[in-house]
Amino acid sequence: MPVFRDQMAFHNFIEGIILHPCDKIDPVQGPLGKKTVVKGIFFYYKYGEDFHFWYLYDLLAGEKITNKTRILDFISCSPEEKRVIPDFFERVYEVNKEVIREIEETYKEAEQRERVDSAFSELSQDRSKKFVSNLIREIDLQIDEHILDFPEEKVLEDKWEEVKGRLLTISLTKKRLQGLRAVWRDYKNNHKNWKGLLKELSEFLEGKLTFEKKDIPPYKPELLRLVAIDFIS
Repeated sequence: MPVFRDQMAFHNFIEGIILHPCDKIDPVQGPLGKKTVVKGIFFYYKYGEDFHFWYLYDLLAGEKITNKTRILDFISCSPEEKRVIPDFFERVYEVNKEVIREIEETYKEAEQRERVDSAFSELSQDRSKKFVSNLIREIDLQIDEHILDFPEEKVLEDKWEEVKGRLLTISLTKKRLQGLRAVWRDYKNNHKNWKGLLKELSEFLEGKLTFEKKDIPPYKPELLRLVAIDFIS
């Protein structure tokens, strides 16, 4: 399984396919949309030993497909059908860069979700901290409803995600829990302004150190391996 640490390594790999094609490959003449019959590019990447990524780029629709059932439907063919190699390799390199970028984003989202879900579960199970999980649920709900009505104010959602991330990764000492409980009670019993609550939380968390849980290790590009690439006619 080849490992590509940069785009040039991938470029050289593709050139190797061109220079040393297998017997069944028929090079295709002409640019996309004229004589070529290539409809898609399939990538199978593996990260470490546990993560597998399938991507199919539909060249005609300009769409990336990740659903495995749709990919299998797209690439299925008879055993006798010959493979083809296109002559628009710059597009192949561009698509590969997009795929690698999306894999990294997907992995980091999974890493963040694992960290947040784990911390949230701990809060819900600890009686002294359970009110913090209620606070988080409340602002999650308010943010979701607000964005539905005012999608242009996504900056508030981004701000909350930052605050929530810090809230879930600080050490919740007895003194800090007392401070957070006072902020929560003031919201519930007095002003009931979720934007004010968000502002108070942001100010409360400012300057406080966070810790990192490493249930999923940080992303390392050198662990990403290309298992297969194929052109779909």
